[in-house]
Amino acid sequence: MTDTNILLIMCVSTTATHVFLPIRWLVLIAYDAFIVSLYAFFAFGLGGPEQRYAHFYLLQLAALAFVTLVGKRSFENHDRASFARYLTEKSQRVHLEFQLDELHREHGTKEGRKDADMISTATSTSTQHILQELVRAVHQGNSTSKQLDLIAELGKKEHWLITEQDLQIFPSIVLGAGTYGVVVGGCLQGFK
Repeated sequence: MTDTNILLIMCVSTTATHVFLPIRWLVLIAYDAFIVSLYAFFAFGLGGPEQRYAHFYLLQLAALAFVTLVGKRSFENHDRASFARYLTEKSQRVHLEFQLDELHREHGTKEGRKDADMISTATSTSTQHILQELVRAVHQGNSTSKQLDLIAELGKKEHWLITEQDLQIFPSIVLGAGTYGVVVGGCLQGFK
């Protein structure tokens, strides 16, 4: 078996270990040091037909071990940051739903059948509560500014609210007209 074959086996095992095994990057430092030392033992201790290239091969193996460690650490940091963002969004959602539940308890009103029909398409709990309060305020002739502010706040947090800067309307380009209004052209974030 030549140095190249041994080196190839070590490269494949190092890469596979870093990519496929759920092991922390700190633990893999010892593994990588062992693999580099093992190759040094085979190349310099036992010798071989390709010994004149052994220094170059050892350097390549050490570089591969280092690059895979840095990549593994980068993936771990990305996973942690993603999980932290998920927890933050989940916490904000729970907090908002708690506030909406408190608002609902304050008013103590029961939903009528007509209100329930109007909001039957609401999918998330927080959105449903906000829309229920909005429909109730409209039916009772009350101010809807508080409910609209809650909808805007939820839209900003969940990233579905379109800002004025993202939307450009072209009133001169009429796409269609009907009973409920006129449809005009526009751009959303620069796309027509």
